Amino acid sequence: LEGCFSSFLSLSPKTMEVTRENFDEACTKLEELLKGCSFVAFDEEMTGIRIDGTTEPAAGDTTEVRYAKMRRVATRYNIVQFGVCVFTEEGDEGGYEAHPFNFYVFPDASSRDHSSTITMSADTAGFLRSHGMDWKKWIDEGIPFTTLAAWRKAVDAAQEKKEQQPGAGGGAGDRRVSITSENDVVFLRDEMERVRGWYEAGHEEQLLLSPCNPFLRKALYQELEAYGDVTTSSVKEREGDRNARIALNVYTDDQKAKLAEEA
Repeated sequence: LEGCFSSFLSLSPKTMEVTRENFDEACTKLEELLKGCSFVAFDEEMTGIRIDGTTEPAAGDTTEVRYAKMRRVATRYNIVQFGVCVFTEEGDEGGYEAHPFNFYVFPDASSRDHSSTITMSADTAGFLRSHGMDWKKWIDEGIPFTTLAAWRKAVDAAQEKKEQQPGAGGGAGDRRVSITSENDVVFLRDEMERVRGWYEAGHEEQLLLSPCNPFLRKALYQELEAYGDVTTSSVKEREGDRNARIALNVYTDDQKAKLAEEA
């Protein structure tokens, strides 16, 4: 194979081994390469590749059956390494230069969901070790990760705790969130349109935004940072309810002084 591909493929000097120590550096390089790449390939190593005999491929498997089998495997076992190779066009003869990255990933021990549980096949572990897998590096230096659901739950809990602190005002904090769900994007857009209309109209009365969960409130607080003279607070309609409304006010200096005295 090497001889077949050598005429149009050249490799970078070395695969970039990525751990928690150089994760930021690797991501910066990868992002830059992606901007001008021709195509990307990815692969992964897992702690297991089969479950008893029910996930073995069969000649008569349809695409749907094969997917269902592999989904069971992927759901049960953990990712050990995630490989990404970026290919950039080189020269005028249709050649490519390959830029490989190998990410060691290890479950976040602080996560309270199933993503922090490691399930391993002894057969797979032995096979990977015989092919150079560094299990100590995986455990000690692996990049921590969790599921999207667990991450959002942690963000919600942190936001609720921040809002409960006297005078905290529910600010966005240092760690910012990114909205990807279409419904969340629409909600955020509509609420910020209400804020702009209220602000441009003179903002004399208090504005109450629509009830939402802590994750969306954090996203709203991020957007509200653009309105430096607006004071925010969280208002819950029922005790113990995760959903709450953000109240917006613009106070004069005298009003701020009076509120400070009352506090």
